[in-house]
Amino acid sequence: MCVNPDSFNDWTTAGCPLPCIEWRIDQPNEQGIGEILIKGDIVMLGYYKDPERTAEALRDGWFYTGDYGYITEKNQLVITGRKQNIIVMANGKNIYPEELESVLRHHDAVAELIVRGHLDKNGNTNGLEAIVYLGEPEGDETQPAADELLKDFRQMLIEQPNYKRITHVTIRKEPFPKTTSQKVKRQLVD
Repeated sequence: MCVNPDSFNDWTTAGCPLPCIEWRIDQPNEQGIGEILIKGDIVMLGYYKDPERTAEALRDGWFYTGDYGYITEKNQLVITGRKQNIIVMANGKNIYPEELESVLRHHDAVAELIVRGHLDKNGNTNGLEAIVYLGEPEGDETQPAADELLKDFRQMLIEQPNYKRITHVTIRKEPFPKTTSQKVKRQLVD
């Protein structure tokens, strides 16, 4: 669907559109982020024997990818996350957990992590929780406690708006359940 040519390769993007497709962003927010739509000869005709999913994904010739992102001034695509993973805060702000995870993943103690909404006592999403697997300690290595990680994560996200800051950290004792392609099965994380 897209490629970064040698002439202006930018590793922060997925690249420019191939000549055989068109793309646009559906219902962009104030940052220009919305669902990525594509149209062209390389787009599937539909889901095999599944007209409901086909009608959901293909509308007016556009394929609704389920990915969120934006298009840069150089017509390069930046993917910010998956539609199914968006966290909607009680104040109406949308958070793409992959954006925060890509930063927090660089913490030396973190082997795996996901970010999800944290519910308050009334069931509202008013905070963000980082669920972390630290891996197996090597030798007599001591691993950080949740409050230490929270402090570190807040520092790592210091330039983010307040609503994108981590408010809770939970440490898992075992790796996350994964698909065969090694993607975390978020819906199975308790």
